[in-house]
Amino acid sequence: MLLIRGLLLSTALPAVIAAQSNRVTIPRMPLPQSTARITATLDMHFDVSSPALPTPILMEGTSMAQYVRRTGPVDSLGGFSAQLDYDTLMTRISLNGTPMGRPMESGGARATARYDSAGALVDLTVPPELERFANSIRQLQGAMLTSVPRGTMAVGDSLVTPFEAPVPLDIGMGAGDSVALEGTLTHRLRAIKRDSGQVVAVFDQVLVAGVNRGITMPALGAAQLSLRMTGTGTMEIEVQRGLVRSASSDSKVDATMDIGAGGTVTMNGTIRTTSRGSPLP
Repeated sequence: MLLIRGLLLSTALPAVIAAQSNRVTIPRMPLPQSTARITATLDMHFDVSSPALPTPILMEGTSMAQYVRRTGPVDSLGGFSAQLDYDTLMTRISLNGTPMGRPMESGGARATARYDSAGALVDLTVPPELERFANSIRQLQGAMLTSVPRGTMAVGDSLVTPFEAPVPLDIGMGAGDSVALEGTLTHRLRAIKRDSGQVVAVFDQVLVAGVNRGITMPALGAAQLSLRMTGTGTMEIEVQRGLVRSASSDSKVDATMDIGAGGTVTMNGTIRTTSRGSPLP
């Protein structure tokens, strides 16, 4: 999934729009004391091959989250909490068109997130019915924070931020190690427009990330993972509301996993993410 990060601006102040029409200041997000409905999706398609496999495997997956986020006031430490009321949480994985286990689905449950004074996610509490989604919720909220630029920019300016995202090796393989992609996410401010009384900043994004390291997997033992991910995307931010109105990204993933005597597993595929946000009273 493409993702969120930045600096500047007090949490107690609304977003400030620069006087010049070609400049804009993006606040930290989400803003405290705000309410929004969020819908996020992820679709992945991977071809998996290995000399040990009689035929290549097509692995496909879909995830969707729909929820209402209500953020509270700033506390004495400069942070704040948010209620995440989920209408829908769903994950489905298939191998060669055959469902892999039972689909994970839930809804009608509330999680609580806490953000620090810099806008970073520092804690997440989920009820028992959402426990199996805890890692996915944490990754989604963290990714949304690290994929958004922050600060004052002019049209044509670019901002390069560090990018980090977990590699979901546990899908079907029981990963023993926690592995993260690391790289850079470049945000270029393409345009500033006015729509329905809102100032909207339009960004283009370019992602380059990868990982090359040894890992331990209970199902396969020791392995050497080499993975590269490149992608492009767009994002529209409602500046005064501190809200991502829409975002989408398309990424290409190429990976090899050397498992010694077990041979080499090759994975090539694509990941598409989308998100939409709308304010609520």
